[in-house]
Amino acid sequence: MNSLTNPDRAVPNLAAGHVLLWSQSQCALHIEPLMDMLTKNRRACAADHSMDYVPLTIGTREECDAAASRLRQVLNERRSGTPSH
Repeated sequence: MNSLTNPDRAVPNLAAGHVLLWSQSQCALHIEPLMDMLTKNRRACAADHSMDYVPLTIGTREECDAAASRLRQVLNERRSGTPSH
């Protein structure tokens, strides 16, 4: 279940939500307010500029932090060339 099908997991105020972003080129994660991401995406579209960051999770700051923590080991392995198990 996700926040769309489970009201208990919904972000109470979507404008206050955060997003976990992943950059393949930088092998990095970034968390920012959802509305900031949308503003940047609209500007990139207007300028016909590509975006490297891909949204992975939308939720509270705490949910995005937790998701980032789960992914950090995978990204560290990619950076070091160590295969994931």
